[in-house]
Amino acid sequence: MREQIGLFARSILDSGLTSGSTRNISARLSDATVLMTPTGSSIGFLDPARISCLFANIRPLSGDAPTREIPLHTAFYDTRAETGAVWRETISLIAGEPRTCDRWARS
Repeated sequence: MREQIGLFARSILDSGLTSGSTRNISARLSDATVLMTPTGSSIGFLDPARISCLFANIRPLSGDAPTREIPLHTAFYDTRAETGAVWRETISLIAGEPRTCDRWARS
């Protein structure tokens, strides 16, 4: 899923869907952990290993420090159970195959 976030981020920048490079993306995984772009990262050049992974209670598990927009992203997950991923605060996407941080850490 980290690699997919990186590819998606690059594609929205390349296709002109965002005019800036510091947008944020998150994805809730099947074990309730959340992957989130790091604070100050450029979405066109994300290193998948540096994407933040947070416990369900938003404590850091791995990766760089997450975006400061955590409350915005978690509000989607808390109020819309079907939401699997968030790009910024305006578009929600349903993630494909559920993953876990643990699974990717071993890959």
